[in-house]
Amino acid sequence: MTNREPGVGRYAQPEREQRWLLARRPDDLRRPVAIVDRYIAGTRLRLRRMQSSAGVTHKLGQKVRPDPSSPVLVQLTNIYLSDDEYALLLPLGGHQIGKTRWRWTVGGETLAVDEFSGELAGLVLAEIELRPEEPRRPSPSVAVAEVTEDDRFSGAGWPPPPRRSCGPCWPASALRPGRPLRPRRSSLRRRTGRPPWCNRIHRNR
Repeated sequence: MTNREPGVGRYAQPEREQRWLLARRPDDLRRPVAIVDRYIAGTRLRLRRMQSSAGVTHKLGQKVRPDPSSPVLVQLTNIYLSDDEYALLLPLGGHQIGKTRWRWTVGGETLAVDEFSGELAGLVLAEIELRPEEPRRPSPSVAVAEVTEDDRFSGAGWPPPPRRSCGPCWPASALRPGRPLRPRRSSLRRRTGRPPWCNRIHRNR
């Protein structure tokens, strides 16, 4: 019998994405999909609920990194679930993330834009799927930074959600290497309602 390992086999598909942290939600977005992800504790499994104008879809995904230290490439296996199967798995423990995913056409290419909700409200990421041999794309005009290799923006790699700070610009604090996704308090924030690192984004809005 063939020895099967997680992330290996014909059902596991390579997924390579390039990601950016955005200063704000772009204009001209389309096809919104409400997504709730639950990353099951102690596993590489993600339970997902997607709701769009076409209806509701449930699926269970497994993401395995060929290089455990790098979030750039994963082997993804998906199983589509019935409503009953989803309800059965829902009580499993894990941290939950909600977001709305939009489609955004830039320079003839389609990117996915995720606008997060709940305690991650204000975080906006964009991503594009690339084939293994494709070069990376230039950053969109509203990008604060490319975060493709930053594990803090890789879904399951995130720590528990931080406190909300400054609406759409709190994620700028995460650009400091090695820092958690938590904005710092300051006297400037008490006067203006936002911490110093927000000014850069506010000037660009």
